[in-house]
Amino acid sequence: MKTILLLLLLSSSVCLAQENTLELDVRNAVLDVLTKHIDQEIVGRTPKNIAYLFSITLSFNSFGKIDTVYFPKTVSRPVQDVMKLNSTLVGKIKSRDFTFTKYASRLVLISIFYKRIDDTALDYSSGFLKSFENLLPKLDSNMSQKAWVILDPIHVPFSLRTN
Repeated sequence: MKTILLLLLLSSSVCLAQENTLELDVRNAVLDVLTKHIDQEIVGRTPKNIAYLFSITLSFNSFGKIDTVYFPKTVSRPVQDVMKLNSTLVGKIKSRDFTFTKYASRLVLISIFYKRIDDTALDYSSGFLKSFENLLPKLDSNMSQKAWVILDPIHVPFSLRTN
């Protein structure tokens, strides 16, 4: 037993630590801003089987800084009320002084899906399908030359408020 312990201690002293060179995930950066921005009160009162689906498209300059933020062509009233996709949100996203060199001179589409933890179905009459149709933004004509990057969707399960 002492021999095994001695070998474990010796092997741990020989191990080398690697530098963590992971680049910040742009999805986490956007989600962090969005979580602080959305109307938590409305989210907390969301009826059963209602979900919020929308996208945020980021345009990066040649240095990898966010220069423009786009929202879907059309946003349903419930999504707009909860997510507050407006110039204030744009300012908050752009104020995060991050550099994402791997997205330099690209458009990055991030789809975001909020649903209740306990939901197993969706009520399509809530406008969910229309939100799905309108995930792509209306872009300025000078943006059409940029390459697109479509990231994995962000799924945000939430629970209801109990007051």
